[in-house]
Amino acid sequence: MLFRSKGRLRWFTREEITALLAVTPEGAPADRLAELRDLMVFLLDTGCRLGEALKLRWEHVGMESVMFMDTKNGSNRTVPLTARLRALMGSRRQEDGLPAFNISRWQAQRTFVLVRKKAGLGEDAVLHTFRHTCASILVQQGVPIYSVAAWLGHSSIVVTQRYAHLAPSSLKGLAGVLDKCHEQ
Repeated sequence: MLFRSKGRLRWFTREEITALLAVTPEGAPADRLAELRDLMVFLLDTGCRLGEALKLRWEHVGMESVMFMDTKNGSNRTVPLTARLRALMGSRRQEDGLPAFNISRWQAQRTFVLVRKKAGLGEDAVLHTFRHTCASILVQQGVPIYSVAAWLGHSSIVVTQRYAHLAPSSLKGLAGVLDKCHEQ
């Protein structure tokens, strides 16, 4: 749970993600809710920023990857698609020139508030938490911090290092490496 307060970060647990994706709150139009669900999965699996997802056009969505153009740090970045995103984006595919997600920032945030409340989550759960969740999952699975930085498009490794405490101990095997060197 990655809450940004005094250096702490908040991320979604597996149970929270399941709850968020299963919610059907009253007062949310069905088409907007479906669009938000797809957007939440996309944010979770790519780790992109909400703004990057919302300005994404179909011509930048490939069969295997997606290219985010002119990101926050001013560069472009390509992120491979997970199997579930390949299926999701393939089923949503529309013609080039159209946005990949047919929802405004305001609609996404407003609908997410309804979903969050129905799922029983507090105000510290926001759409940006999906980005933190993606980073946290990658780090917890032992992905090198430099690879996580590239995946998220961080302009500096310093930004990514806030997730380093989540990494499994990378020091465990180092004594064995030195032992092997001394044996030779």
